[in-house]
Amino acid sequence: MTMNAKIHAYLNSLNEAHMGNRTMKLLSVEEAKEHLKHNHVVITINYRVSDGPHYWFFANSYLYGYKTPQMHLGRFVPISTYMPIRVAPRPGLESDVIKTIDQYVEVFSNETSIHLKTTDELVEVLMKYPELCVGLK
Repeated sequence: MTMNAKIHAYLNSLNEAHMGNRTMKLLSVEEAKEHLKHNHVVITINYRVSDGPHYWFFANSYLYGYKTPQMHLGRFVPISTYMPIRVAPRPGLESDVIKTIDQYVEVFSNETSIHLKTTDELVEVLMKYPELCVGLK
């Protein structure tokens, strides 16, 4: 099995792994909006490459990517943010308050902070940095 196939299989297994009554899932923007509406919290999973970009994505579980100590996505940091949040005023967000997922994406996405929108984009990053796939070699 190729590394790409192993990563896909692992991420698919997370979608099937139940945490209580929920599966662990990378969320699209629309799914993140729905999650925020019901939970009042945004969960992002983050990885910063030294001297490189910062990658992040929405998830429905703080434990996204973690199955066992022997098999997990290494060096990703989960962050929970309760909305609304106050940020420095900037063009496009003069009110200094982020209230929506669209505003969150607008403020925190740029050329050095890359929002991964799909599982395929996450797989591309994991293929580029295979050391992040603990136990999948």
